[in-house]
Amino acid sequence: MTACRRIPSVLLVAGSLLAAPAQAGVEEAQGLVDRARATVHKLFSSPDMTHLRQWVKSSRGVAVISNLLKAGFMLGAEGGQAVVLARDPKNGWSAPAFYAVGAGSIGLQVGIQSAEVILLIASDDALRSMVETKIKFGADLSVAAGPMGVGIGGATTPDLGADILSYALTRGVFLGVAVEGAVLAEEDALNRAYYGAGATARGILLERRFTNPGADGLIRALEGG
Repeated sequence: MTACRRIPSVLLVAGSLLAAPAQAGVEEAQGLVDRARATVHKLFSSPDMTHLRQWVKSSRGVAVISNLLKAGFMLGAEGGQAVVLARDPKNGWSAPAFYAVGAGSIGLQVGIQSAEVILLIASDDALRSMVETKIKFGADLSVAAGPMGVGIGGATTPDLGADILSYALTRGVFLGVAVEGAVLAEEDALNRAYYGAGATARGILLERRFTNPGADGLIRALEGG
């Protein structure tokens, strides 16, 4: 009889142990979304990026990296995590998918401690490449630094020759940020934690089968709200 009474307690303990990692994944994913929203607001309001808001609205998607960390003087970076959203003219923004930014040879140059980065995805082909395979910036997709500052005056369109345009705000000495050599790979566990079983980058970004109200603030930020 005593053994029978213990079974429910054992099941409860086992269930709580399984639920803890899942909840941690949800919290990590939501934290990335919230930090991405803050990065979007910050870059949109920067006087050095006067046309970024307009170009985001004409892009095919964005990748937001809220904390891209350096490894050392003129060396590669440790990398970071990104949220990627797709945009189409009829349906607007998708929910965000989660990606890891690999260390590779990311060039956070001379004295930069960390950076907040928005990558504009310029074409449907570039977006599909990011969704369907692990990609390396500069090899699989071309990357250019987005024009910055009021000096570009009447410019209304970005460099259409690049697959990705990179915009960054840095903390520390700014002497340039390059993402060439960085590897972007889907974070399967975070996607499933945030949206449920079966969630993939393709399902989130291209098929739009998954949503989460926790991302509404980030979408409003990209819309200029």
